[in-house]
Amino acid sequence: MMIATLTAVLLAQAVPEGIFAYRKEVYRSPVGAIEVVCRRRECKTHADGEPLEVEREGRGISFSLASGERFEGEIGRLAIEGFWIQPEDGFGGQAMATPLDLMRSARGTFRGEPQPRERDVRLLIGFGKRDGESVAAIRNPEWNFTGGVIQYKAEEGVLSANRGGREINLSYRYDEAADTLHLTFPRLGEIAMVRADSAQVADFLPRMGGFNGLTPIADGHGWQAGEPEAAGFNVERLEELVRILAEHDPLSARPDLVHSVLVARDGRLVLEEYFFGHGREDGHDLRSAGKTFASILLGAAMADGAELDESTPVMPLLRRTIPAIPEGDGREAMTLADLMTHRSGLACDDNDDQSPGTEWRLWESGEDNLWAQTARLPMVRRPGEIYAYCSGGMNLVGGALAAALEERALSLIDRLIAEPLGWSRYHWNLMPSGDAYLGGGAELIPRDFLKLGQMALDGGVWNGERLVSEEWIERSTTPWVEISAATTGLSEEAFGNMYFGGKDGLAWHMFDIDVDGRTYRSFEAAGNGGQVVVVVPELDLVIAFNGGNYGQGYIWGRWRDRFVGGHIIPALTAKN
Repeated sequence: MMIATLTAVLLAQAVPEGIFAYRKEVYRSPVGAIEVVCRRRECKTHADGEPLEVEREGRGISFSLASGERFEGEIGRLAIEGFWIQPEDGFGGQAMATPLDLMRSARGTFRGEPQPRERDVRLLIGFGKRDGESVAAIRNPEWNFTGGVIQYKAEEGVLSANRGGREINLSYRYDEAADTLHLTFPRLGEIAMVRADSAQVADFLPRMGGFNGLTPIADGHGWQAGEPEAAGFNVERLEELVRILAEHDPLSARPDLVHSVLVARDGRLVLEEYFFGHGREDGHDLRSAGKTFASILLGAAMADGAELDESTPVMPLLRRTIPAIPEGDGREAMTLADLMTHRSGLACDDNDDQSPGTEWRLWESGEDNLWAQTARLPMVRRPGEIYAYCSGGMNLVGGALAAALEERALSLIDRLIAEPLGWSRYHWNLMPSGDAYLGGGAELIPRDFLKLGQMALDGGVWNGERLVSEEWIERSTTPWVEISAATTGLSEEAFGNMYFGGKDGLAWHMFDIDVDGRTYRSFEAAGNGGQVVVVVPELDLVIAFNGGNYGQGYIWGRWRDRFVGGHIIPALTAKN
């Protein structure tokens, strides 16, 4: 009996093989259908048959669910156009707004179905051998929440790693009889992970079956498909890049978690490849690449007739809606350009945990109005003096524009950007106050993300519709500040740990790409994890990546040189 028990214990502690998965459902919409019936000045609504109280003011209409969801819209002749707002999910997901039009089905009756951003916590772990040792790689596709590192040494009962001299250990127990892995994991406690099914295996591997040739591209979402050869590409060189990504070692200690790569030339989509279970219709969090929409929004407001530009002082606009902003400390000189070049002078530095204006501190303060909180931060420098990456400052552009145009930032984004760019669907992060956050975090499908670069390349026009002036694109993509130890006021060592270098325009980043002794100027929007649109004007070239290397700038920050400079540009057989 004792021998049998000991044998069972040893089997339960053996190092497993293969891929295991865990999934926790975090958010699903509590309703599937909405109906609003309006008679004269009174409206009533039902969500899945349950009556809800409706607030109406003029053409404006809103109602809330007990679970925290809310609809806000405006009544028109054929539809009630508005947004479905989902609350924070309690696991790190912010409130988000998704466009929702309730279409007229009969006189005074409007119907629609919310399609909010569904959220899960997914954990994948793969076991295998590398250099004769058992290793395990952990993936959390949404946040790259991996317990400290990506790759662990796998021993009986423990996963161990070293990060910067700090030992990290995760305990586990493998039940071979049940083929179940019991893992103790930060924030989740002890979880039971089961053998991954085919869909979950596809989420862990770059590509099921490896490289099988380039994927055919179809027209859609406003894009016309083109042939790589007709666009001047050597197809074999493009295939080489896709093969590298598709056959990438999933147990690597420094994996390239490229979720998608799209290439457009001469305005046509010529390459579109997806990895790690992602597809054409899957939305992706843009993280700080969404900051560039602050620049586009200002340019679009100017094109729409607003008497603003990058030199407009910020504080007079903000004081229209925000009381008790300090005076007499130099902040009156702060301009929209200072905010978009991270030189506001405010005590706001996302790379300094002691800064009162770090993004995480603003969000965790418990205050609803992030614009007010940011505008009231102490001044530590004169505006324009020092570069300090500040998400709160970029977000403040939205507050200034909302005040100047007397319109919600969320409505401005939808009217001036989303509609003319023809976004098929999107979700936008909201501040606790309920208005749009411009510090990053919008979710788009990759084809809609690529439009940002194509529109900029074409001088502010997408599919014949002008969003911003050609002059604005030229001004905003011209270098305004070089990002260096001198301009940040940091030591060379500290600077190297925090920044990539390069130059910044107005919410755009500028880099040179060196290829075979030739230098190409590029500008880009970029966000944590590998959400990057790269524009190379000289080659009439736009590339978009989405990725999952969150918190690993040392990986995704090199894709521009490794993949664009190392493969895509060299694949061009006819260079301009």
